[in-house]
Amino acid sequence: MPNPTNEIIERAVVLDAGGVAGMAWIAGLLSGLKSKGCDLSAADVLIGSSLSALLAAQVRSGVALEKLFPMQALALAPHSWQSVTPKESYRFSELWARLIHRDAKSDPANLLEVLLAARAIFTPSEWTSIVSEHIFLQDWPTRELKIIATDCVSGQPVVFDRLSGAGLLDAIAASSATPGLVHPIKIDGRYCTDGGLCSPKNIGFAEDAQKVVVISPMGTAEWTMSNDHASMQIEQLKKGSEVMVVVPDYPSRVAFEDNPFLVQTRVHAAEAGLVQGIQLAKDISSFWVRD
Repeated sequence: MPNPTNEIIERAVVLDAGGVAGMAWIAGLLSGLKSKGCDLSAADVLIGSSLSALLAAQVRSGVALEKLFPMQALALAPHSWQSVTPKESYRFSELWARLIHRDAKSDPANLLEVLLAARAIFTPSEWTSIVSEHIFLQDWPTRELKIIATDCVSGQPVVFDRLSGAGLLDAIAASSATPGLVHPIKIDGRYCTDGGLCSPKNIGFAEDAQKVVVISPMGTAEWTMSNDHASMQIEQLKKGSEVMVVVPDYPSRVAFEDNPFLVQTRVHAAEAGLVQGIQLAKDISSFWVRD
């Protein structure tokens, strides 16, 4: 998406979707990097989708990464998934799989109909209230933050930022509205849902940056629903930007178990991310530092 302010964007960080485990892993990774002197939170633009949108907002609110890590690894902050059973978490995974691989011919219901028909644990207002407990500012930060959600009618990504007219809390709640956990959230007459549903990656929204670090818990996953090809997005972005993609290593993938929505993955995923961040700090620092 073109930069509406025409400002020079030197560095951007993209935090992709990945459920509870993915958010915890990213928090650990960022903390591990910073412990070795590589602070990605200093990016000119921070882009987040799904639960990673919540983490991106926390980072932009000025909370030190040293505090965000224990919030995940030690569960020091309340979390909505504490009231979700493993059975319900697997239901989320099954619904998610249906949505991202759905065939319009065999599944004629549109996306909005499927989401509204799904049994949800929280109402939009309840979910918004939960999200409000996790962010530490009410208005959009001055440092650029982009929150990606999915339009429930078109299935296309929707970008919210301080120029979009949407409230920060509503944008984060919509982006993190996991199907099955909460029904779509209405913003300015448009139903929006989880930002990871339209694509596991939102690389394209960093197209104006000179250097881009993409942190992707889902690795090379691609969604049939949007005919998404992450490798094509990366190659296109590389035509105008330098790009580094960070994905979970083997210990981190093991920590995710087989369901990124399971709350018990949170501690191990955060710890694995911390170790991986420390190990990658030198390479990422070499890429990230200003020339």
